[in-house]
Amino acid sequence: MALVERSESSLAYVNKVDQVKAFMLFAFFGGDIEKTARTCAVDSKIITALAHDFRWLDQIKGQHRLDTPEGLKAEQELNRARNYVAAQRIGLILEAITLRAAEDPTKWAEMNCVEIDKETGEKTFTSKPLVEISKAAQIVQDMTYRALGDKMAGTASTTGASDGSVTNLMINVYEGLGKLKQAAKKVSGVTDAPVDIEVAAAVDKK
Repeated sequence: MALVERSESSLAYVNKVDQVKAFMLFAFFGGDIEKTARTCAVDSKIITALAHDFRWLDQIKGQHRLDTPEGLKAEQELNRARNYVAAQRIGLILEAITLRAAEDPTKWAEMNCVEIDKETGEKTFTSKPLVEISKAAQIVQDMTYRALGDKMAGTASTTGASDGSVTNLMINVYEGLGKLKQAAKKVSGVTDAPVDIEVAAAVDKK
């Protein structure tokens, strides 16, 4: 009976520990129990128990400890690689959207750039979809630049293929946006709202 009571008491104490924080620190320190415990301000036995029960060492295999210059540099390189892969995947989605929309840009603009008031039926033009796609495209470019360590990212052109600073994938995205911009201008002519299409096409001026 006493054993059960001690077990329940210990469990209650463990539950008071921020286990997510503890695990992140455990990974940061490369599995160092004592450093993790001191940083969490708990007894090292608690960290030892958590690491054992949830197999923390298995979960951080292949990771570098971040409290050393060597480990930090190695993990930064891995992080850049992961960011590059993520950027390319997001870029493929944007490319698919813009290429599909560019097949019939007027229809796309009519479907996505016109808002209809439910009460009056009044049509108004909105450039929000173009703005959001443009923002996403720029984010992908920025992620790619950072992943590649491109120090010229701030001045690199994103409007043409000749300078070699943009991937073919992103060229397709920007060309598609250009077509959608022109279609949106036509669609805006049949609505009652003033159009600020230059905001949506700001990416074309960079």
